[in-house]
Amino acid sequence: MHKTTQTHHGRNSQAAVSSSNAPSAPASLSVEQSSEGAVSSSGQASYTSGASVPSHSRSSAGVSSSSKRKYSEVDDGADGADDQPNLPKKAKKVERIAFIPIKVYGHQCIGILFTAGSIRGRGTVVFCVVDLDDHSKRLALKTSWQDLQREDEQDDVLERLKEKGSHPNLIIPFKNFKARTKNDDCTTLGTIRAFLGDQLHGFLVENRVLSVSLSELKRPVKYFWGVHDFVRGLRGAILGHEYLTRIGILHRDISENNIVLARRPGEERGYLIDFDMAILQEPEEPTEATVPSQRKGLRKVDPTARFSLPIPLDESKPLKALRTGTTPYMSMNVLSGGRHTYFDDMESFLYVVLLFFFSYAGPLSKEELRTADNGGFAQIPGSGRLSHLRRWPDTYAMWAEGPFRVIANEKNAALATQDCPERLIRSAEVRICLKDNWPTGLHAAIGTLLVTLWDLFVHNRLTSGFDVARTQVKHSEFVGCLDEWLAEYSAEEEEFSNCPFVRTWVTTASKALGGRATLVFCSVDIGNGSKLVAFKISSQDQQREREVGQYTGLLERREQSKRHPSLVVPLKDFKAATKNDHCTTLGSIKAFLGDQLRGYLMENRMLSVSLSELKRPVKYFWGVHDFVRGLRGAILGHEYLTQVGILHRDISENSIVLARRPGEERGCLIDFDMAILQEPEELTEATAKRAGLLEISNTSRPPSPIPPDESQSLKALRSGTTPYMSFNVLYGGKHTYFDDMESFLYVLLLFFFSYAGPLSKEELRAADNQGFFQLLGSGRLSHTRSWPDTYAMWADGAIPVISKVKDADLNSENCPKELVRSVEVRNCLKYNWDTGLHRSIQSLLLSLWTLFANSRLRAFGLNATRTQVKHGEFVDLLDKWLERFSGDEEKFSNCPFL
Repeated sequence: MHKTTQTHHGRNSQAAVSSSNAPSAPASLSVEQSSEGAVSSSGQASYTSGASVPSHSRSSAGVSSSSKRKYSEVDDGADGADDQPNLPKKAKKVERIAFIPIKVYGHQCIGILFTAGSIRGRGTVVFCVVDLDDHSKRLALKTSWQDLQREDEQDDVLERLKEKGSHPNLIIPFKNFKARTKNDDCTTLGTIRAFLGDQLHGFLVENRVLSVSLSELKRPVKYFWGVHDFVRGLRGAILGHEYLTRIGILHRDISENNIVLARRPGEERGYLIDFDMAILQEPEEPTEATVPSQRKGLRKVDPTARFSLPIPLDESKPLKALRTGTTPYMSMNVLSGGRHTYFDDMESFLYVVLLFFFSYAGPLSKEELRTADNGGFAQIPGSGRLSHLRRWPDTYAMWAEGPFRVIANEKNAALATQDCPERLIRSAEVRICLKDNWPTGLHAAIGTLLVTLWDLFVHNRLTSGFDVARTQVKHSEFVGCLDEWLAEYSAEEEEFSNCPFVRTWVTTASKALGGRATLVFCSVDIGNGSKLVAFKISSQDQQREREVGQYTGLLERREQSKRHPSLVVPLKDFKAATKNDHCTTLGSIKAFLGDQLRGYLMENRMLSVSLSELKRPVKYFWGVHDFVRGLRGAILGHEYLTQVGILHRDISENSIVLARRPGEERGCLIDFDMAILQEPEELTEATAKRAGLLEISNTSRPPSPIPPDESQSLKALRSGTTPYMSFNVLYGGKHTYFDDMESFLYVLLLFFFSYAGPLSKEELRAADNQGFFQLLGSGRLSHTRSWPDTYAMWADGAIPVISKVKDADLNSENCPKELVRSVEVRNCLKYNWDTGLHRSIQSLLLSLWTLFANSRLRAFGLNATRTQVKHGEFVDLLDKWLERFSGDEEKFSNCPFL
């Protein structure tokens, strides 16, 4: 238990200690009439209050029902004098210990994200909680007292969202319910009447019900990484609001607290939350005006045009607040009692931008941001304000606590004339804010952003017969300004960002001493900071690049392949160049050795760079079914390549990637470095049945070895990754798409030897958040295993030996059963895979091995054989397996996403 000692004067002084500024749910409440307490009374988590209490202050004891306090008076002896030498003799030390619940509505509580600061209102408290059934899920659990008169409105909004579907920039609660006592919903009037009886009849007060919701946890704005990060978040929230408007939902409570940011660079950067005040309302069209279309300055509108009407008060019903929103961010029209429309929400976004720069002195440090993220952004009670928080200047502080009419007039005057944007930037408040709180290198960017947006609203201001005007800015106009600003000041983003997560990571590194020396990085897209891309560099054989004049044709057909969902084609690729020429291995070496290289037979390699969409490597599979679906998708992508005349020639585990989320195409094929143009071969006509060993006639074209041409630079005679090569290619036979299909078989077999089940949900979620990068020196992942010696030889043995072993493994009908019964497979299943999966894995291996054994052909005149399995046959077998063992998928999946 953590303790702090506070100093108080006077024996009767008391300190109010609470884990929040608003009451939490009473411990007696239950969810949906269950017997489980809303807030666990069996235990409390303690937090130390480090807030400073003035020596002359006296506060009343206001402790919520879910909080406790403890006082321990300590004698002011020598030890105390050492710590606080200037204390008066009669000062008393008081331990202040704050508690928060360890369990809230069935969820383990990490801490408090937000508490409402107002005395009257919804009493909102947001907890960071962990799902008790899945500790990898951190959620936001919100409790608030909702006006019963608005309950139907909220239900209608949630029903509309369910009907129309969500949006990437909206965080919609996936669970909502009303807190209940044993007999009824928990309401304010019901609770108060229990004490006062008929004394309430003279009061005009709204009745409120305790509402609870659960949603995905995101990053509050106060933990922004930099100005650009905030602007991107604001942009995302506006896009989410635009979608709401299109489907007939009006949010009505735009504020900084209702915008949240992504927790990692690769996610959608900004979101809109909190639909407590939302209603169904079809969007208004911009008012037609008689002034020119430039919309400069004040605009006089037609007197017959529709304008905002005040909200009528119905005193026959319980009081319902006449205005909705958070006061500092309300539009001047709403503050004046005008009808709330989406244009008022757009004006609220403007005030979010302005007040953001007054609220903070730059972002927190990287260490503070990382610590906050690790702690779920929970506030430690009594720890004081965050180090970068600042108070608003008096002019704008009045927006939070002044009379509505005065605030409305102030905002109206601030947007009244064309010179208002310039006056805003030159004002003492803005100049002092920039000077004291923000780096000099950002002053121009911040000034441009404020002037541009302020000018947009000034030129879209209308007067309609009221003392206070209204603005009419559309979503596209606001977003357009933000996009232009992000493009203009993109260079400042990296320099002034405190993002605590590394922007570029190694995800794959080639281990071979010879070859392409491939490195794949996870990187943030320069043009879109919310997008992660795979950045690959490798040394390509210069002779292979333009093989038989195919380079241009290959690029054209590869561009066609972008349309296929199971192919990840590079978005951009180029050759690295020195000042005078492309960067090549022989060119670099000759700079040192000169003519000494003439006697060497070695390929010349060129450094190639490519950018493509980031997907999930196979080693981060969620389960066996996830991998099989990914393999299926990769085969479908390969089938499309075959149809357009492209031969991949490098099928391996590293050339297959999986979807990052359950709803995406599950598997894709990548890496076209070894690809060539080649029309597909037809299946060889045989006289025997596919069920046995097939003999083909002497007239059938046998695969011919690739003859080395020693007059040219050496070019590897075989293409692919050795453990996955077909035995035909290993023998030196001509590479066809049938050889790629055999490689898919070896990918499947070696997969089960490579891993001991999937990583845990926590590890998989962490890997996804970090872009699947490998920490240098961190060692192997916890689930990776070494191949048995029999198969390890496939990676580092002599090529003729590997080819003969693979040939023998498929040379008879008994081979599939021998494989499944082998010591290697039995030990693999026993020690690495859950017992409930043994039958399905054996069935998969046996079925596929039988398929290839029965498709094996012997070509006369060669020692080697070859297999001929078509895409449709392979995919059909995988489909049957997925259907047969569909009941195991959910049970043995570690997918970390809902």
